[in-house]
Amino acid sequence: MKKNLAEIDGISVVTPCYNEEEGMALLFSRLNSLEQMLICEEIEYEIILVDDGSVDRTRELAEQALVDHEHYQLVCHERNQGIGAALRTGFRTASKHIVVTVDADTNYDVRDVPLLLEYFNSGADLVTGSIFAPGAEWNYPAHRFVLSRSLVELYRRALKGKGDNIYTFTCGFRAYEREKLLECLPEADDFVATAEVLIRFL
Repeated sequence: MKKNLAEIDGISVVTPCYNEEEGMALLFSRLNSLEQMLICEEIEYEIILVDDGSVDRTRELAEQALVDHEHYQLVCHERNQGIGAALRTGFRTASKHIVVTVDADTNYDVRDVPLLLEYFNSGADLVTGSIFAPGAEWNYPAHRFVLSRSLVELYRRALKGKGDNIYTFTCGFRAYEREKLLECLPEADDFVATAEVLIRFL
């Protein structure tokens, strides 16, 4: 039987941001909804925004959000270093038992975090979302679908079966057990980092 989500011993939500000014309002709206869910479940939480050297108003908008939300933290890179570097900063800043990552572009809905958390009740160390999982919906161009599926097959072959239950190796919507995550930090600074950390876990 699944445990109640309230038994999760705290979560850190890590969101890398780079020139996301246009989407920040929607991101904060969804984060506010997630906060209410976590409060209702009595789960301790923190939300860590990592601004990776944005040159638009992303940092300014994040600073404004900190004024109204005591559980928000903002960590800034003075220059753009890449999403891998932003993730490492967020991972090292996180202090809770479960670390959740979600991209600031809102392609994945942070309000679905409770769905990720449920899988830890069966002993998972990492849970990843995927728009290509059975029953999922996607609205990307066909060529991106073909490219993504091809990359998945290449990763699976290279891993010799260890990734057969993975449908997307580069998804940014994930949940990790923090102590194991700190042993699997990616070295890449670019988007390869999302696949690298997953492969290190496997």
